[in-house]
Amino acid sequence: MTERQVIGGWRASCGATIEIAADRTFRFTGFPIRLASREAEPERTSGRGTWSLYPGRKGVAPPTLDLDGERSLYSLDYVHDGGKLKLHWSVGDPDEGFHCTFAR
Repeated sequence: MTERQVIGGWRASCGATIEIAADRTFRFTGFPIRLASREAEPERTSGRGTWSLYPGRKGVAPPTLDLDGERSLYSLDYVHDGGKLKLHWSVGDPDEGFHCTFAR
């Protein structure tokens, strides 16, 4: 993954948005952060911070886009969907939690 591929505006299936800037800052709105139960809507936040590309480690962790917010670090996975880059974020249980897929 390269910086050029992630810079710009992203909108998620869950209504959240992320704006990734070339100066390594980001701003997001409506970003889900906590899930009280499987039936509940997630708690959401808006804010800003800095971003970085984590290259991953073979056999240990995949590459991610890391958003270092005011109080937390959020690591979004890369997804290739028909040759198009998307970002994935989930809250709660990976199988039964709340999922957002960001696209341009």
